[in-house]
Amino acid sequence: MELLKPPEVSPKELYHLLQDLYTKTRLLYLLRSAIDLGIFEHLEDFKTPKEVAKEIGCDEVLLEHTLEALNKIGLLDKKLEDGDTLYKNSKIVQLYLKRDSQYSYLTPIKSMFKRLEHWRDGDVLRNKMVVDEREFFSEVVKVMAEECKCWELQKTVEYLSKFEEFKRAKKLLDIGGGHGLYSIGFSMVNKDLKCYVFDLPGVVKVTEYYIRKYNGKNVFTIEGDFYKDDIGRDYDIVFSSYNPGGRDPVIIEKIYRALKVGGLFVNKQSFPTSEDIGDILDNIEWNFFEFKGYKKKKFRYSFERSLQFQDYIRFLEEIGFEVLEVVSLEDILGYDLNRDTKIVVAKKVGDKNEGGVQEVHT
Repeated sequence: MELLKPPEVSPKELYHLLQDLYTKTRLLYLLRSAIDLGIFEHLEDFKTPKEVAKEIGCDEVLLEHTLEALNKIGLLDKKLEDGDTLYKNSKIVQLYLKRDSQYSYLTPIKSMFKRLEHWRDGDVLRNKMVVDEREFFSEVVKVMAEECKCWELQKTVEYLSKFEEFKRAKKLLDIGGGHGLYSIGFSMVNKDLKCYVFDLPGVVKVTEYYIRKYNGKNVFTIEGDFYKDDIGRDYDIVFSSYNPGGRDPVIIEKIYRALKVGGLFVNKQSFPTSEDIGDILDNIEWNFFEFKGYKKKKFRYSFERSLQFQDYIRFLEEIGFEVLEVVSLEDILGYDLNRDTKIVVAKKVGDKNEGGVQEVHT
């Protein structure tokens, strides 16, 4: 009789959850197979599954279903011609999933699957990995470079270019600037601007590669650890992008001292929360490892002294910044990022000293 007694709750919700997760996981791995097999490299023009299967040495039936699945998720265009079904890359594939495209997104996709390996290892919940932050950031900046040049770089440069302070600027510090693509972009728009990318020695090697690759003019590198070393003086602009130090009060004070009065601190920064499942998963992934030299907080991209948004704005104003503008990066990009990222533009209006903040009016 126990066998015929139904559970107290229907398995409907679990069933649908598992089916959804399983379907999306299969699609993700199917995309990787398509990239690895070079399917997109063979579909610049409309072709039948039979033609593509012959070119890449793949089972025709499997490939036929694969191409149809890729069409269903918007990666391939499809048409009927003389009784045959033909497929061709969609525009998004031509731009982002071709190996020879200047906007190739393949490096970030490869990094995504590398991170998934940690999720497959259940032991990581018991034993955190300890990583060398220098090696970690040297690898991460390559991924960030390929990501940002696919829209965010251009839109960020366009946004900052509207400020008169940027148009007049002669000297910019890109603190924790990594790949240096923002500095390269800024120097292209403002021909009189000298940009200095400050980062760890291993990271700066990556920066110099991109400076050579894109023939960066007036872009220079400074090796150092901004937590320990002096960052320089007399900058018209200090720019920070996804640099956890940008939310650290000690680093913000360094930036304040490094700026001229009237100079801008421009910080593109995520202020993580735990409001949805994506944030929670990012927090888990952030805690898979520990750095040797830096103490992290439990929320993604946060270190020991990282400020949350309201405290961050309050601190800027307390030490002598005037916050000129706070904009959502989503508004600048024109699409949903599923993360709380803002660009904060603050102007140095006073000199901080032992007696407090003295305002300077010009």
